[in-house]
Amino acid sequence: MSSAYTKPSDLVRAVYFEHVNHFGEPDHSIRFGDGTVRDGEEHFPPLMDVMIWRADESVDITTFSTIGMSERPMDGCDFRAYIYTAPRKPLPMQRYGSCLVMVLSIPPRFAD
Repeated sequence: MSSAYTKPSDLVRAVYFEHVNHFGEPDHSIRFGDGTVRDGEEHFPPLMDVMIWRADESVDITTFSTIGMSERPMDGCDFRAYIYTAPRKPLPMQRYGSCLVMVLSIPPRFAD
């Protein structure tokens, strides 16, 4: 069954474009989830993209940022969040997995 959240909302698109305006186009984008309902329940966020900007000669930071978590407010508050981490060194692609595990293992709590 398709999810209502399969396509990014205006808010998620705005978050993406703010990242692009600040960091430029990401070097990599990895999508997690497929936007479907399982067991009669939608798991949120149904899609999460992690954008990656590689360190280069001008910036010695590899940046990882989630796009999609901001779709709903966090549980118990009025604000929204995304996860951002930036190791201060160039990372080979083989090391991206360990950073992604760290970013994706932070258990966000979303309001219903």
